[in-house]
Amino acid sequence: MIKHKQISATVAWESPSNLAIVKYWGKKGLQEPLNPSISFSLESALTRTRVRAEPSEKGGFI
Repeated sequence: MIKHKQISATVAWESPSNLAIVKYWGKKGLQEPLNPSISFSLESALTRTRVRAEPSEKGGFI
């Protein structure tokens, strides 16, 4: 009889907000921007994301 280990995983990430002042207008060639963009990041305004996966009783993960 093979016993399976209960495996769970958690991943977390945080990223600062990025505001575009001037966004790309138009494309050229292989999807390259035609014009540059200008943006800045708000270091203190973070988005935090955490994902946890655990085995389901019916198989797969929840």
